Amino acid sequence: MNSKNGSNAAHSVLIWGIGDIYFVVSVVIAILFGMLAPNIQQHLHLNAAQIGALGSVFFLCYGLAQLVGGRLMDSLGPRLTLTVSALITSSGLYIFSKADDLSQVFVAQALSGIGLSTSYIGAIFLASTWFTPGRFPLMSGITQMSANLMAVIVIVGMVFSGALSMGFQFMMSCLAGVVFCVALLLLLVVRGAPVTEQATNLNNSAGLWSDLKLLMGISQFWLGTLYFSTAFGVLLAFSNLWNIPDQISYGHSLQTASIMTTMLPLGGAFGATLSGWLSSMTNRASRVARFYSVGMFIVCAILIYGPILSNGFTFFMLALLGFFFGGAVLGFPLVSQHIPAALRGTGFGIMATLAYLLSAFLQYVIGVLLGENTTLHGGIADIHDFKIALTPLVITLAIGFIGSLWLKDIKSV
Repeated sequence: MNSKNGSNAAHSVLIWGIGDIYFVVSVVIAILFGMLAPNIQQHLHLNAAQIGALGSVFFLCYGLAQLVGGRLMDSLGPRLTLTVSALITSSGLYIFSKADDLSQVFVAQALSGIGLSTSYIGAIFLASTWFTPGRFPLMSGITQMSANLMAVIVIVGMVFSGALSMGFQFMMSCLAGVVFCVALLLLLVVRGAPVTEQATNLNNSAGLWSDLKLLMGISQFWLGTLYFSTAFGVLLAFSNLWNIPDQISYGHSLQTASIMTTMLPLGGAFGATLSGWLSSMTNRASRVARFYSVGMFIVCAILIYGPILSNGFTFFMLALLGFFFGGAVLGFPLVSQHIPAALRGTGFGIMATLAYLLSAFLQYVIGVLLGENTTLHGGIADIHDFKIALTPLVITLAIGFIGSLWLKDIKSV
């Protein structure tokens, strides 16, 4: 019996692990775009507003496609959905590697966004179906932790190896090959039928509109979605595009700013794991979520409006901000308590869609507020511009905290 249980557990970890690899790759790609943004901007002669729009295109496509991807998880299963998505991503990255004008990069970003849209919800979906409900919060945190830690390792290695100096075309070409290999792994390993007794059949009967109507009537679904989308949307908007230019405005070099960026996923790795562990141990995910929501708001406000910090303290504060942002992953176990198991994919897809649409909107707004004349050479003027431009992030986190006050766990409903 123990041998059989161990074999089943290993099988569950393997299937979830392959899905998590795709999520790891997607995190690396998203962070690398921010790190390569100065090179892309210089090579294609873009201004700040155009770079912001370029990031918005990726997250707009990413966000909208997640609604479809989540539905396909429920109807077609994760193997086919994830494999096709990875192939689309690979093609988008390849086009990016050959691009020499803005229009081609827009097409590449759109394809990459559509393809990568299933990476996060795919890993979370596999965790929700291959592990028991009691372990789901912890596995959600581990999903986020593993992706963040691997992303940090890869990115730090790229910075110190000088790989970034090879230009965005070379990097995108390498990533296209990596994602193609991941697609083959997804096809060969991932399965949609879990071995646990909590397994649910594919949802082939009801239509998308019927499912949406059912979810619309569940208030806790929308409160959990608000918590996740505000936290994760702000994290994406800041870390994937504007964190490096913001640090450059304080006089840091590109290399230092790039290393600072890794503090967000590094802190998030520990924050996500701890939040999942606390939720699993206490069965009070809502209380844990509120604690993390307060931390996100306070630390983000200090970083944006506070005094100029030393390098060491800036590293610490960014890691602390990432720690609290790690709690965003609790949105999935919070919501899964209140929605039918057959609608998890659709529900998770809606949550992720709204988060990435919000991120796209915030990135565009920040780009507009910064305007076309921001020099990003450092100085008081640039710092002042960023404090104003990043204000929508603080407002968004405040809204998320207010919504978290009404979050409930199933035992207290």
